[in-house]
Amino acid sequence: MPSRRELCELLLYPAPVLGLATRRIRAAALPLQVDRVLAENPLQSFSPLTRTYRADAVVTIVGVPIFARQDVGSAFIDIREGWEGDRRLVALHFAGGSNPERTHGLDYSGSTEEALMERSSAPLQAAYFGFVASTRTESYEDARQQFIANTLTSKTYVVVEGRHSPGCAATIGPRLCCQPRAGAIWVN
Repeated sequence: MPSRRELCELLLYPAPVLGLATRRIRAAALPLQVDRVLAENPLQSFSPLTRTYRADAVVTIVGVPIFARQDVGSAFIDIREGWEGDRRLVALHFAGGSNPERTHGLDYSGSTEEALMERSSAPLQAAYFGFVASTRTESYEDARQQFIANTLTSKTYVVVEGRHSPGCAATIGPRLCCQPRAGAIWVN
């Protein structure tokens, strides 16, 4: 499975070519805001927890199952908690994706990561980064017809990043939609 940084590179690499670049995107050496919160708050004690999940699908009509398929995708959650005296750092990372070979071509994936630094249970700073596949279907009927024709794909991603501190909340850059480089796939 690609790492968050590899996926970010896949998503943001074409942006300058498409004219979507901002100073933050062009400055690829700058870490994500989540990385900054983690780097600015190194703590000695960490308690990591990771869980992986398998996604199954069930199609129902009026609550009655008519079709079921196992292993249509996968996901993981990573929870890290660190503390030192009265300071506590909590980092959450959740990512998942579908398996197009098992979902009649549906190709969705996404990831979100958050980091929160507290002192005496009061938030000092927090940051988030996330992306999710989006589709260009305008209505349920459009999606249905593309699904039947096995042409429903989602290769466009919406990316969001932000940072919060007491009295201040900032979204870093605009919502960004871009195409990943050719050959980029979610690995289950």
